[in-house]
Amino acid sequence: MKLRQLEAFRAVMLCATVTRASEMLHISQPATTRLLADLEISLGFPLFKREKKRLHPTAEAQALFEEVQRSLSGMDRIARAADEIRALQRGTLQIVAAPALAHSFLPH
Repeated sequence: MKLRQLEAFRAVMLCATVTRASEMLHISQPATTRLLADLEISLGFPLFKREKKRLHPTAEAQALFEEVQRSLSGMDRIARAADEIRALQRGTLQIVAAPALAHSFLPH
């Protein structure tokens, strides 16, 4: 099971179609389909029923989706934190000053 497979699975669950999920992930439709197929193989059970060129999530997919959502939300938080650190928008700054300087030059 790979992170990219889980991202493709989440995208399909959120978008309801492979085409829209592929657009969301900025990859081709066949690549998304392949990621889903590889994920199903590694899991050992189908995630979708395929009827008339439409995907319908199985009960197993619904259960797995909750866990994937939780895990990938954590990954999203990590990515945002890294962006904030890179842009110098996150962290702490401590300034030590004598009381006379602190009251006149530093904001409250």
